[in-house]
Amino acid sequence: MTRSYFELLILLLNLASADALAVIAGVLHKAMLTLDERTFRNFLKPLHKGAQRSVLPDETPATSVRPRGLGLG
Repeated sequence: MTRSYFELLILLLNLASADALAVIAGVLHKAMLTLDERTFRNFLKPLHKGAQRSVLPDETPATSVRPRGLGLG
């Protein structure tokens, strides 16, 4: 198998993932448009908290996440 084959495979997998994400976003957008303001806020709060948890690490000390063997601690 050649390098170009694997590059094409990676590209196709990325396109499939992007397409799935677009479908989910479209459905979510339609659902959010039907909500009134109070329901929208109640819907958005846990969504925002979940997004923060997926991006920001838990409150762990920085020394515990450093890779070992690089002279960083």
